Amino acid sequence: FFFFFFKQKTAYEMLRSLVGSEMCIRDSPYFTQGLCSTIVDAALQESQPTVSLAALQEAVTDLVENPLPHMIYLWNEANRAERLVLAGLAAFLTDGHAWLSAAALTAQLEPHHSGLTPDQERTALAALVRQELLERQDDRFRYRIDFLRHWIAEDHSLWQTLAEH
Repeated sequence: FFFFFFKQKTAYEMLRSLVGSEMCIRDSPYFTQGLCSTIVDAALQESQPTVSLAALQEAVTDLVENPLPHMIYLWNEANRAERLVLAGLAAFLTDGHAWLSAAALTAQLEPHHSGLTPDQERTALAALVRQELLERQDDRFRYRIDFLRHWIAEDHSLWQTLAEH
């Protein structure tokens, strides 16, 4: 049996990294559990009784490269407009703290000839907020789970998504 101990400073830094960085998982127990499971599995393989911030970053990279089944399900269940909005936001948001307005998303997507009307984009944004994939502040949006943004940017880029439809 292995028991994992976190030094107070390390635990605090990990919590801060999860809540306030590119690895943000804002209030998502499923994704928190998935990330923690990945971290513990890696620590067990390496016989490490402690976990570092580097291990946390490696776990996020692993989740982007080997997505959780629910990530794949969310993408597969999204309709065309939702996929284009998710891919567009993944392409145009620079980090987990950045926000993009609906108008800016429309302007960014327009040169790519997505075929989405502003009404379709607003409907998709509202649906993605209801599904808790995005969060909204006034008329600005960002991902609630930032490694989902990384995964979509890697595996479902805007250009790939446009080509699929």
